[in-house]
Amino acid sequence: MRLPGLLSVLLLALSPVPAAAASGDLAAWSDAVVGRAVAEGRASGAAVAIVEHGETVFLKAYGEDRGHPVTPDGTPFSIGSVSKSFTATAIAQLLESGRIASLDDPANRYLKRVHLPARGGREITVRNLLTHRAGFDDSTYGLATPVPVKVPLPPEAIEKRLPPQVRRAGDVSVYSNNGYAILGLLIEDVTGELYPDYVARHVFGPLGMAKSFVRTRPDQPIALPTTLHTNGTRTPVPQTWAYHPYIAPSAAIVSTVEDMARFAAAQIAAEQKGAPGIANAETTKLMHSRMVANAPDVSGFGMSFVVSDWNGARIVENAGSGPGFQANFILLPGRDRALVVLVMGDYAGPSAWEKFAAKLSGKTLDTKTSLNMFAIRRSYLERELGVYAPPIVAGPLPPTAQFAGLYRAARRPATTPEALTNPGAVIDARAGAGGTLTINGISGYRQYAPGRFFRADVTQYVPDAGASDLYAFATDRDGKVRYAATHVAIEMFAPARFSPAQARLAGGVGLVLSLSGLAALFWRSRRGLHKVARWAAFMLGLGALGAMLIPVAGTAWLGNPVFAWAFADTRLFAALTVAGNLIAASTLVLALATLAGLGGEGPGRGRCLWLVALAIGGALLTAALFYFNLVGWHLP
Repeated sequence: MRLPGLLSVLLLALSPVPAAAASGDLAAWSDAVVGRAVAEGRASGAAVAIVEHGETVFLKAYGEDRGHPVTPDGTPFSIGSVSKSFTATAIAQLLESGRIASLDDPANRYLKRVHLPARGGREITVRNLLTHRAGFDDSTYGLATPVPVKVPLPPEAIEKRLPPQVRRAGDVSVYSNNGYAILGLLIEDVTGELYPDYVARHVFGPLGMAKSFVRTRPDQPIALPTTLHTNGTRTPVPQTWAYHPYIAPSAAIVSTVEDMARFAAAQIAAEQKGAPGIANAETTKLMHSRMVANAPDVSGFGMSFVVSDWNGARIVENAGSGPGFQANFILLPGRDRALVVLVMGDYAGPSAWEKFAAKLSGKTLDTKTSLNMFAIRRSYLERELGVYAPPIVAGPLPPTAQFAGLYRAARRPATTPEALTNPGAVIDARAGAGGTLTINGISGYRQYAPGRFFRADVTQYVPDAGASDLYAFATDRDGKVRYAATHVAIEMFAPARFSPAQARLAGGVGLVLSLSGLAALFWRSRRGLHKVARWAAFMLGLGALGAMLIPVAGTAWLGNPVFAWAFADTRLFAALTVAGNLIAASTLVLALATLAGLGGEGPGRGRCLWLVALAIGGALLTAALFYFNLVGWHLP
């Protein structure tokens, strides 16, 4: 559907629907930060709830859903990873009732359908799963479904989706959807209830969250986000799929902002005196405590909740996102306040062609960007708690150059070809003037404590997961950096030799050189090594041609490769892997034949130089394919 003009959008914005009298300040803030973004087409709809002292004091919705106004009590938003807070609440209830004896028990003690690995001899505990320290590889394989899936899931369906463990349990926190999938299985195995039924009976019901449910079937209701394009048209973000029941405890809850306000109010109240549908005060405080953290001054994890300090105030929060949706869920227990913001839709921005055409013509492009949940977070926290100021630590500071280097996110597919579409964010830190660091091209980060750098005017996680106002570097006894963490530290960044961009550049150069191997088809030679080199060069060119055409043809045939992988369709990645292995094998044969032939009676000088260049191109292309797990066989 085509969106009406700006005036029509403004007319569609709802008036406040308050549960109690809302101050003009709250309304003004919501209208300025969220309402304006929807009016400008940076989101197609949003809903805001603010809770104070156990009451929802502000409710307002903006925009439209399928031609109808968004409402606080009726529009069903996906809350994405905020679903983990409900899973953690269920685990807290089982802990409180004694059905889970201790969070430090091995998870295998409670699981019946799957047995978790123990890398390095260290078992995965319930606490490891809750605090994202189980060490699983990151993967979205098979986590979406276009059709209903029979439940309870059999062991083979679980094993098919559970990725390998790539780190020892308990070492560091790296955000893991799969960890919460396992917690959902644990809830089912301990209680004998399906996860959606348990949450409905023990959380939604007691809290009066009548419009909330776990969406695992495509026929269940959900809002329809849209993407605004620069020409004014809108494209729906399809919702004709659902999260697979395996991953539902991590991401599949759908709710209204009014229901989520009830959950927020209950979470804060439970810290003081307990709450039906949550837990008693002691267990809730444990759930909201900062159990682990990757570094000082960055956020840590409680039971699902991200816990941090902002100018002396404790923040307990979660955020979620998925195709077309974003969600903020922020608790300020010490101030008895909470914020819930649910957003759908986005702004596409100029295409690559539009940017190129504008550059040629000197035309100025629209610079607006999609409404971002972390920008909302920052605005709200600054409103409530002031501009963030890191705690200054007195004492000598190590040299800034010690922390310069390239770091790559650990939250990425390390064992499958999904690395091609999700290679992981990077931190590129370089020593700057006056003892500062320049990080990802942003200069002026100053060291305020050993290994901790801050620049006030950067919003966390914008534009990518490597962006932050604060970076903390963890070092070993010799001062060597082990990893880096961002302010909202849902993962860690390990030192790396190459970035995905460098790998793509090497692969591009190698592809161009390797394609010239197709010309070997016209090279007539009947002598031994010359003939081997000729066919190796041709096969290298053929493999390179396949690597270039397969993504184009596969995307046209199968659609978005990210969604194909999520729907457990690996055909495109399998075809690329075949091409990758052909390239690697041809490069090796070509290099050996060329080296052997150079010492004897070989081809002419020009052809020799061409073969050497071809072998170098094949090596570059092979290295890039290896970087993205496309050499060997790494498919699930």
